Amino acid sequence: MKQSIAALRKITSVFAGLFVTLSIAVALTGCMASTEPLFTPASAVTPFKPARYSLQKYVVGNWLPEKTGYVTLTGSTYSWSEKAEAGPSDNVVKFTLHDIGGGFYAAMADAPGEDYRYVYDLVELTPDGAMQYGIDCDGLGLVRGIETVNFQPGGLKCMVSNADDLKAVLRAHATRMFPKHRYVVRD
Repeated sequence: MKQSIAALRKITSVFAGLFVTLSIAVALTGCMASTEPLFTPASAVTPFKPARYSLQKYVVGNWLPEKTGYVTLTGSTYSWSEKAEAGPSDNVVKFTLHDIGGGFYAAMADAPGEDYRYVYDLVELTPDGAMQYGIDCDGLGLVRGIETVNFQPGGLKCMVSNADDLKAVLRAHATRMFPKHRYVVRD
């Protein structure tokens, strides 16, 4: 259990520092997960600019700084780390982005847990960086438009079994919810 929570937090940092599921800046209370990858490596896109970013958390109408980190790109895989030259012992989260339309992307990270292997979050690119939605499984029941989507809520994650259902959940979430984190390019 501790390993699965640590993996979720690592992924939140990846997706919260553009990615605590890319660096663990975000305290995940839930996420979307699957046992098999819902996207292929060939469907990965690379619209996010590798750079130094300030990860900020949205709190009561304000964006508060959490940490600074670096997004790098190798092939079609992004990495988030708090260090410019991260080594094997550093907290590095790797993820891919997959276009779901409307300027939104599904971020997918390999983060094995007790009953899942891959985790997902919603990312929206902006002129100065990106927004990370930090989808909360418990909160999905409050989002209109996902009643017919096949996902299994429970605990720290919602299990999804196909890309179409995941995309439907992410799109519904994007039109009705506000991002929890943003990544702003730093000079």
